[in-house]
Amino acid sequence: FSKILSSGMRIGFVTGPKPLIERINLHTQASNLHPTGITQAMTLALLQQWGKEGWEEHLESTCTFYRTQRDHFLRSAEKHLTGLVEWNTPDAGMFVWMKLLGVDDTQYLIQTKAIESKVILIPGSVFLPNPHPS
Repeated sequence: FSKILSSGMRIGFVTGPKPLIERINLHTQASNLHPTGITQAMTLALLQQWGKEGWEEHLESTCTFYRTQRDHFLRSAEKHLTGLVEWNTPDAGMFVWMKLLGVDDTQYLIQTKAIESKVILIPGSVFLPNPHPS
């Protein structure tokens, strides 16, 4: 819910086969016990007030917001980065995966130049199960 209801909210839901849900519950208990009771109560009250129709309207509004943000970002990238960077337009999610042409490892560039310029970037290696330069 952190991208749908409120940033930083550490609550969600999952559906799936019972053995998978049991493993997820064990992992949650070992990593963070559970979300705070206040967060759970607030989320429940909000969802009960909205109902299914209100929830779907909120989801559509949130999707429209993020789609607009994505499109603005991609227009800026096209204007300023064409020929320097390759990227794909994401169908979903929060990130645009970019490949800097002629740069094999972005780690140093991100940790120095980007931070100095107050630009937030994340090296692709953090998304890999076996990190390597990206």
